[in-house]
Amino acid sequence: MADPEGRAGTPHSLGYAHHRLRHHTEAIHYYQQSLALSRELGDQYNEATTLDRLGDTFHSADNHVDAHELWRRTGTILEDLACPAPRPV
Repeated sequence: MADPEGRAGTPHSLGYAHHRLRHHTEAIHYYQQSLALSRELGDQYNEATTLDRLGDTFHSADNHVDAHELWRRTGTILEDLACPAPRPV
């Protein structure tokens, strides 16, 4: 594929759309696809942003324990990359 980052971005966008529609199962499915592709590409920043959005979806689905764990992992990756966390973790 000419745009490997786009490969991970497409399911990320679909996950976001499903999250906003409150289709949590579908959102989780697409975010997990995006997460796997980001890891395959070694793209830690997009891995972190996907973990963050996945945490938002789990939180919206009332799974607060897993949401906070995903946000913690987001913060760890962004700290390693010397990027600011999107929220306090």
